[in-house]
This record gives sequence, structure tokens and C-alpha cells, in this order.
Amino acid sequence: TLVKMRILTTPHSLNVLLDVLSKGCRLKEELAMFAKINKLGLVPSVVTYTTLVEGLIRSGDISGSLRILELMKLSGCLPNVYPYTIIINGLYQFGRVKEAEKLLSAMQGSGVSPNHVTY
Repeated sequence: TLVKMRILTTPHSLNVLLDVLSKGCRLKEELAMFAKINKLGLVPSVVTYTTLVEGLIRSGDISGSLRILELMKLSGCLPNVYPYTIIINGLYQFGRVKEAEKLLSAMQGSGVSPNHVTY
């Protein structure tokens, strides 16, 4: 496997693979790769979590993306504007306007300022 060949032993290489899987709408493989990150002793970064959030939103799994956002916070990896914006836009896309507004407020309450894409 790629792990045995030591190709996927850095956070950057894992993030690239997660991004490819996300853009290819291969959520099952993306989630499996994310699960392997801790087994490899690597700490997921903001980029790692954001890529996973993006894949979940792309597949229509809003609840999953919100769970990942919470997992991110619990693990001590503070979200920046990108995962918040992806989820907020997904909530709007799926007609969940009140939840989007609530998340926007929570984002600002945690000290993260929205950018032009957020609006």
C-alpha cells in the first residue's frame, strides 16, 4: 500500500490524497483515510479537517460536516474561516437558513471573522 511504501507519511501527502478523494466524490475512501491518520500517529491539521468537511458537504452530509467541526474543536485544532464557510454555504444550499445564521454567529463568537466568500 501507499502507507507501506512510505508515500503517505506526512500530513501534506495525506491532505493531498484527501483532497483528490473529496473532489472525486469518493467519501467512503476519504473517511477511511481520515481514520488512518491517527493510526499513523499524525495529527490532523485545519487543512485536513477542512478537506473532510468539504467532502461531506459535497455528498450532502451536513450533519457529518457539523460533527467534524465539533471533533476539530475537541481535538484542539481551532477552525478558521474556511471550514465554517463551507458548512455555512452548505446549510444555505440545503435551505437550512436558520442553522447557517446560527453557525455564522457562533463562528464570529469564537473570534473568527467571515470573509467575502462567507457572505
